[in-house]
Amino acid sequence: MPASTQSKLNFAFKKNVQNQKATVHDIPFRASTTPSKVGEDQKALAAEKKGGAEEQREKEDEGEGEEEIETVAGDSARDPVSLKSDGEHRKEQQEVLLFQEEFIQKPEPGLGVGKKLSDQAYKITHRQIRKYSQGIENSRIHTAVHQVGLAEYEKILRHFDLSSQYGPCVGVTRFKRWERAERLGLGPPIEVLAVLLKVELGEGVEEPPEGWEPAPIDAREDIGSVAHIDQLIATHTE
Repeated sequence: MPASTQSKLNFAFKKNVQNQKATVHDIPFRASTTPSKVGEDQKALAAEKKGGAEEQREKEDEGEGEEEIETVAGDSARDPVSLKSDGEHRKEQQEVLLFQEEFIQKPEPGLGVGKKLSDQAYKITHRQIRKYSQGIENSRIHTAVHQVGLAEYEKILRHFDLSSQYGPCVGVTRFKRWERAERLGLGPPIEVLAVLLKVELGEGVEEPPEGWEPAPIDAREDIGSVAHIDQLIATHTE
C-alpha cells in the first residue's frame, strides 16, 4: 500500500521508572476514505439495487402474462361458448327468444277458441259424450268414491280437472285451461270442450250453429266454471 494512504499513531507509555525511556509503539492504519469516494460507492450500490429491482419486476410481469394466457386458454377449454363467433351468439339468442315467445308467453285475455275447434265441438253429440264418459269409468281400477249423485257432465269435468298432463287447474277456469292446453299442443279431449259448451261455460266462442241445443238444466246443475278443488280452496281460505 502506498505510504500516502497510511499514517501512524504514536502511543507513548511512560512508566515511573527511573533512568528508563518511554516506549513508543507505531501502529499503521488505513486512512479513512475520502467523501467523494463514499458518494461514488453509494451511487454504485443504489444503481445495482435499482437494476435488480427492475429485473425482478420484469420477471414478475412475464410470469403474470404467462399465467393470464394459461387462464384464458383454460377458460376457453372449459367454456366452448367463448370460442363461438358473434353470428353464432346472435343465432342462439334468437332461438331462445323464439322459444320464450312460443312456449312461455302469457295467455292473451279473451283469446277464445278458434272457429274450427268450436264448430268441431258443436258437432259432438250427447251419445259421443256418454261414450267418452263410459271409457273413463272403464279405465278405473275401482269405482270413483264421493261421486254419487253427481251429474255425468260434472264427472267428466272433474276427471279433466285432475288430469295433470294438461297443466295446473287452480287459479284458472276450466275453459281457459282447456284452451291453454290446446295452444301448448297438449291435446285436450274435444269431448271436454263439447261439455263446456253444452253447459254454457264457453268464453268468447263462436255462436252455435242452427239446431244446436245446450244441455238440460238438470244436467247443468252444480257445474262450476272452475275446478272443484279450486272451489274447496277458496272456501277454506275465506
